[in-house]
Amino acid sequence: MKALPLISLLLAITSVLTAKDTPPEMPQQVASFGAAGMPDGSLYFYGGHSGKRHKYNRDDVNGGLFRWKQRADKWEALAQDEPAQGASLVAVKDGVIRIGGMAARNAKGEKQDLWSSETAARSPAENATAPFQP
Repeated sequence: MKALPLISLLLAITSVLTAKDTPPEMPQQVASFGAAGMPDGSLYFYGGHSGKRHKYNRDDVNGGLFRWKQRADKWEALAQDEPAQGASLVAVKDGVIRIGGMAARNAKGEKQDLWSSETAARSPAENATAPFQP
């Protein structure tokens, strides 16, 4: 499955695009990832699931945070944090806030042990991820 059409759709909603503004293929082939678009046209995506649908284990849920800036040749890896799929990303002035999601703690082939994810804030300027404090 290719996630590129989903990112392209997000870009089309947030801004008018030219061919040079289309992001490259995502560095991880995942579904159920969180995504947010910034006013400057940059995109963030977080986590996701790379395994079979509705079959979860700790190796198939990812915790990488990536950013793409318009006209960049590739996605930039920003952080590796708590694995989560189905998380929401919200764009804020100084970065993104990750809300919710879930991850598996079980090994492949074991009974599924699913947990809700924590909420966190990421500030690229500070190069840090921390628990979100409203």
